[in-house]
Amino acid sequence: MKDKWLIFANITILFVCSFFINYYLEKKLDHLQVFSQHNVLFDADPSFRLKNFQYGLGPGGHEWVHPNLSNFVHPPIRALASVLYHSGLIKTHPNEIRRNIIIFLLPVLGAFKTLILFIFFYKWGFDILSTVILCLLEMLSFSRLIFNSMPEHFAITGFLLALLFLLALTSLQKEKLYTPLWFLLGILIAGITLSNIVVVMILWGLVVYQIRYSFKTAVKFTTYLTAFILVFNVGFALLVNTFILPKEKSVLDGTKHELFIAHSFSEASNKFQEFTQTLTNAFVTPEPDIDYNSGAVAYNPDAKYDITFSMQDNINPLIIIRVILLLIMMLGMLILFRDPNSQFLLLAALLVLIFNWIFHSFYGKELFLYSQHWILSEIIMFSGILRLKSKFRIASIVISSIFIIFMAVQNITIIKFMLDVLATY
Repeated sequence: MKDKWLIFANITILFVCSFFINYYLEKKLDHLQVFSQHNVLFDADPSFRLKNFQYGLGPGGHEWVHPNLSNFVHPPIRALASVLYHSGLIKTHPNEIRRNIIIFLLPVLGAFKTLILFIFFYKWGFDILSTVILCLLEMLSFSRLIFNSMPEHFAITGFLLALLFLLALTSLQKEKLYTPLWFLLGILIAGITLSNIVVVMILWGLVVYQIRYSFKTAVKFTTYLTAFILVFNVGFALLVNTFILPKEKSVLDGTKHELFIAHSFSEASNKFQEFTQTLTNAFVTPEPDIDYNSGAVAYNPDAKYDITFSMQDNINPLIIIRVILLLIMMLGMLILFRDPNSQFLLLAALLVLIFNWIFHSFYGKELFLYSQHWILSEIIMFSGILRLKSKFRIASIVISSIFIIFMAVQNITIIKFMLDVLATY
């Protein structure tokens, strides 16, 4: 009974803190009009995503990279806004209600992601203290602070991927496939960002193999799941675009994203080498570069900010911290590899990381933008050091705690710097 109350207390504190941290930062950025234009923060598109979520229209919400982003997110937001408006609870215009729901929703998703991660690590066998440490590692990471504090689809994707890992762990522990849930999550994840269907394939294939002990069965089941997800998402997107939104671009129109494909091997090679830097930037980052914001000016010549914050050239700062973090992750992987009950999740995390490493060497301009796709894989690798026993146990707790404190202080410093630049620009 005592443990249950302790778990409840920790979850409640983490949930509330998670929400208010992201909501406070989001309101600050909104006040500074960052969401009114393109590409101010790390190549993110909050102005586009607001249109996608608020109106079901706008660039990127119906294209092949995000085939059902608008179709999945906009209708429930519109329905909730309509209920609030017609019930008389809120008297502002429905469009404004929708916008406020979006601003409120993304920090809520972040808080629920923290809750899911607590359940995930606790079910995996970590004690309460270690579980809290791992939740704080994610909650205070730079990637989480940024992408759960702006209208972007990465907050939604991060939440869904956390659910996917929890479903994989539950399937293994119960030795049950929960096939309908895999199909549902797969449809949502791939509908938001089509490339993440590969992550679904990796985890589903490994789960089937572990439960059925048959490579042939795993391949067959993965093929069925992938085919269904692809057919549903493309078919649903084409149906909506053709009959409901005839003026929107086709789901198969990829012209908008052509500029972000690496056209040469040397460029892809540079991105491949840059990825190790991005692995650490996801947690703690040096002062970002301030570059000319060509994207914002191209879309809106009267944009307030003609600058963009970028991490593309930040290699040398915090080099010691980068090395320490990578060493902790490598040690964590070694510890997890020696534990038969952890090998599955370690392999899944590695494969997800390797896929993103290769894929985003060819696709994507600012690699940090996609860090929510793989940060949970990094946390799983990091978690291994908290499996240490006896005298090493205290050392692992101390090292993890010191790193999280440094990470939090550094990230707060950088965010304050960015807010000051924007406020005085």
